[in-house]
Amino acid sequence: MSLKEEAYGDGAPYPLDVLDAKSAGQIGYVVELELELDNVVQQPAVAVLTRVRVDAARPAARRP
Repeated sequence: MSLKEEAYGDGAPYPLDVLDAKSAGQIGYVVELELELDNVVQQPAVAVLTRVRVDAARPAARRP
């Protein structure tokens, strides 16, 4: 459960993958801003979120 949901206590908690995507999006946005504001890149930057599918049959997936 995210701290925000815990504080307000209403509604069902978001699943971990949604919370992870939210965090990744926020971090990507901040990185974009820094790259553009500091003129590190000479064109607009963009963050791309991706998903990864894990094969549950692999031994490493059983003990991440």
